Amino acid sequence: MGRVVLDQVRDESRQQQERGEIIALANYKSSPQALFTTPQMIALEHNNLDLMLSGQGRAIPLGKPTEIQNWSAGRHLHSDQARAAEVTLTASDWLSALEGRAGSAKTTTVGAIADFAREQGYFVGGFAPTTRAVKALREAGINARTVATLLENSSAPSAERQLWLVDESSLLSTRQMNELLHRAREQKIDRIVFIGDQRQHHAIEAGRPIHQMLQAGMPVARLDLVRRQRDPQLRQAVTFAAEGKIADALTILEKHNRVREIARARDRHEAIAKEYLAAREAGERVLVVSPANDERRQLNSAIRDVLKSRGHVAEAEREQVVLVSRNLTRAQRTHARNYEVGDVILYRRGSKKCGLTRGGYASVEAIDTDITESRFAPRTAERSATTPSVLPASKSSVRNEGSSPSAIGFSFGGPIASLRLQMASSRPWSVSMRPKRSSVSRQGGN
Repeated sequence: MGRVVLDQVRDESRQQQERGEIIALANYKSSPQALFTTPQMIALEHNNLDLMLSGQGRAIPLGKPTEIQNWSAGRHLHSDQARAAEVTLTASDWLSALEGRAGSAKTTTVGAIADFAREQGYFVGGFAPTTRAVKALREAGINARTVATLLENSSAPSAERQLWLVDESSLLSTRQMNELLHRAREQKIDRIVFIGDQRQHHAIEAGRPIHQMLQAGMPVARLDLVRRQRDPQLRQAVTFAAEGKIADALTILEKHNRVREIARARDRHEAIAKEYLAAREAGERVLVVSPANDERRQLNSAIRDVLKSRGHVAEAEREQVVLVSRNLTRAQRTHARNYEVGDVILYRRGSKKCGLTRGGYASVEAIDTDITESRFAPRTAERSATTPSVLPASKSSVRNEGSSPSAIGFSFGGPIASLRLQMASSRPWSVSMRPKRSSVSRQGGN
C-alpha cells in the first residue's frame, strides 16, 4: 500500500483546494477537522434540486382529500396513517417523501397507498437499495426490485400512469439519486414517493440528497408514533433512541432489567447462545448482532455447539468457501492501491474488453501501484492486467475469500457468497438433507 507523511497529505490537500479540485466545507460535529466536496458533486446536487423544484405543482393528485379520508376509514387506518396517506396521495408535486420511525407502521401505510393508487389505474413499482427492504415491499403486496437493478435495466412497464415507491431512500447517494431521477424522467414516471427515516439511515457513498430536497421544500408526510413495541416502557425506550436520546433509552432498559452486562467474553457468548437456543425452541425468530468479526465468529461457534447438543444441527461439518465483502466504496474500487493480492471481484456487469461475464469472478494476483494497474485472473478465462478505473466499479464488489463451517440443519446469512453455489449476500440460507446428498436453500422463498 505504501507510506506517506501526514504533512504531505496536508500539502496535497491544500494544493487541490487551490486548484479548485476539492472544496472545504464548514466543520460538523461528526467531522470536526474538515469536510470536503468536489465541483462535480456540487453540480449533481444542484441538478437533483433542479429536478425536484421543476416538478412542483406539475403532478396530478391521485385523489381528493374527502375521497381518501373515506377510503382510509374503510381500511381502518390509524389517524396518523390516514393523514400520511392523504398528504402523499393529494400531493401535486412530482416528488414527495414519507418519513417514519422504525416500528411506526410505515410498511402498512405504504401498502395501503399502493392499493389506492392501483384502484386509480396506476402501475405501482417499488424500489429499495437493499434486498431486505425489497422483500418488505413485496410482503406489502408491491412489485419491487433493487435500485441497482432499476439503474442497470432500461426496460420499463408499458403502463400509462406509474407511481414509484422508493424505500430506505436515505441510503441513496447523490449520484444514485441523480441517475434515478433522470431514469424516471426518461420513462415519464408520474409520481415518486421516497420512504425512509433520515435519523436512522445514511448513504455509504457521498451525499444526503433526501435531506437536501426536504430542506428545499419537498412535501413530506410523517409517522412518528411507534406501534411495533406494545410494552409501554419498551416503546418509550425505542422512542428515545429514535430521537437520539441514547442515555435515556438505556436508562429505561436497565431499569426494567432488559440489559445485562457480562464482563467475561466466554461467559457472555455462552449466555447469548443459550438465549438463542431457548428462543429458537419457542418458535421465535432471533437476530444476534455483533459489532466485530472476531466476536461474530466466536458467537457462531458457541451457537452451533448448543444447537448440536440439542440435535438441531448435525455433528458432521464441512468447510464452505465463502466470500466476505470488504465494503469498498465506488471511489475506492477505482484505485489499484485499495486492492490486495487474493481479493475476489464479483462483477454484476460484464466487460468484453477484460474477458469478464456478468456475474463472473476474478482473483487479484498482482498490483502495481506505480502505474495503478492490477493483474487479475478471471475464474474461467486467461489472466489479464487492467487499471481498475476502466472496469465497471459501480457494478462490482470486492471480497475476501474465507471459510465457514456448515452442517445439516444450520442456518446462516450475512455478507457472504459461495463461489460454487452462487449464493446472494445478506440473505438467510439453511442446509437440509435430501436423498443421497445435502442441499443449501434460501429461507422464506426463492
